Amino acid sequence: GHIFASGPTREHARKALQLALKTMLIVGEIRNPVEYLVELAETEAFKNNTIDTAWLDKLIAEQSVKMRFHVNDMIFYAACLKAHLMVKGQRAKILDGIKRGHLPLQTELRLLQSFHVELAHDSIKYNFAVMRTKQDSFAMTVGDTTLEACFREQPDGSLYVKTGDSVAQIS
Repeated sequence: GHIFASGPTREHARKALQLALKTMLIVGEIRNPVEYLVELAETEAFKNNTIDTAWLDKLIAEQSVKMRFHVNDMIFYAACLKAHLMVKGQRAKILDGIKRGHLPLQTELRLLQSFHVELAHDSIKYNFAVMRTKQDSFAMTVGDTTLEACFREQPDGSLYVKTGDSVAQIS
């Protein structure tokens, strides 16, 4: 698809484009680089309209434009991915046992509903209590903060995580 923005000046149009991209929500089985496009529109070359057809190829090769994430968001999304992978692994283990004629133990079934995810960043340990609220949703609690996260695995193995009005693609 395409997105266009206009304004009385290039700077007004650029800011309108960034606002549109930041508020855009794309749902479906496609990968989208919306956050990356916001960062591209923030480069000096884009602001000054000194771009040409080789501009994007050069930025990609140099890896000079990075998406910015807040540390807390990175920790939350890492915990979401880890929780999703734990449930996926536990479900596969239970199904494998059933195929071999074994009934799952209650403790194995409970691990599909409630468990802990631990991770560390910069020598700080984070312990998330995870409670499954729906087939595709978890309540993720760390400290006294609980966030509801809805998951959708994509065909390429990446994961869309929606919490509140925010959607992120992680892999």
